[in-house]
Amino acid sequence: MDDWPQGYGREIHDELDSTNSEALRRAERAEGPLWILARMQGAGRGRRGRAWSTQRGNFAATLLMTPTGGHAGAGLRTFVAALALREALVELTGLPGIFSLKWPNDVLLRGRKLAGILLETSGSPMRLAIGFGVNLVKVPCLDDLEENAMSPISLAAGAGVSLAPEMLLDRLAPAFDRWETRLVQEGFAPLRDAWLAGAAGLGSTAVVRLPGQELCGRFETITMCGALVLGTPKGRIEVSAGEVFFAGGNEPAEPPAPPGPDHPPNEPPVPSQPDVPGIPDEPGRPDVPPHSPPEEPPVIDPPGPDAPPETPPLQDPPGTDIPTEVPPTPPAELPPGGPAELPQQVTRASGD
Repeated sequence: MDDWPQGYGREIHDELDSTNSEALRRAERAEGPLWILARMQGAGRGRRGRAWSTQRGNFAATLLMTPTGGHAGAGLRTFVAALALREALVELTGLPGIFSLKWPNDVLLRGRKLAGILLETSGSPMRLAIGFGVNLVKVPCLDDLEENAMSPISLAAGAGVSLAPEMLLDRLAPAFDRWETRLVQEGFAPLRDAWLAGAAGLGSTAVVRLPGQELCGRFETITMCGALVLGTPKGRIEVSAGEVFFAGGNEPAEPPAPPGPDHPPNEPPVPSQPDVPGIPDEPGRPDVPPHSPPEEPPVIDPPGPDAPPETPPLQDPPGTDIPTEVPPTPPAELPPGGPAELPQQVTRASGD
């Protein structure tokens, strides 16, 4: 297509195990940024190693790139990816009011989970795989969802729009390039403002579940490092990683439109919980202990209070000067902005 971003490769596969896995296998030899799309995935994954189901007709793609700004800069690509995906969906549907962004890595349609994003890194210098998973025509089998999983929805059911995966890729790639260019040239501030303008649950009561701990407060904003800020009776708390629930349920936006001529019947609801397979969090979007077994790479979650207050300088555009002789390192998942403490070696997202 005419506006495909210059310098970005594009591959379409009928079937892969996982687009993120394929990207990481290619990390050492790819010469520039590369988009990899699979019409079907046999072993897709979401955050924390959760299985991510990609049925034929849905969208599963990964961008392999070299990020600027170190680990913190790599984590900020969660916001680049979310803004780009929402922009592409709005362009293709003409319905800006039905899409919102849920921290840290989901895109919602009418308050239900449409898509997720998963970041993983590998090697030194670092290579970043940004996985996207979008329910274009189908949602996962309800039996495959975790208990209390957030209700999934498809674009066809929630917006009455049918898209081929390749059509979405052709809009997503240039949108990502535009937001990436802004991040490199202007820093995180304009992306933060744009993300907050489309954020789900902003100003409402939110519960964040952490290992062995639960925090409750008002979702006030995100920091310049991408951390969630909760206002509590004891003061403001910055949360670098966690499962977010909103008061009254985990679906903050408007309910799906009733079936009618312009809106096909929606898929049946499912109990509510955070990030699940059903869309990419994988790409299906970014929380795991710093050291996990090789088969379950660690996740890098959004930055927290100890993260640098300012976005690190971003200078070199992605995809340049990528050495190929560096030995591979185990993959690891990333959160927005990067955690306060990251593993020395860090390595999809369609749904968590």
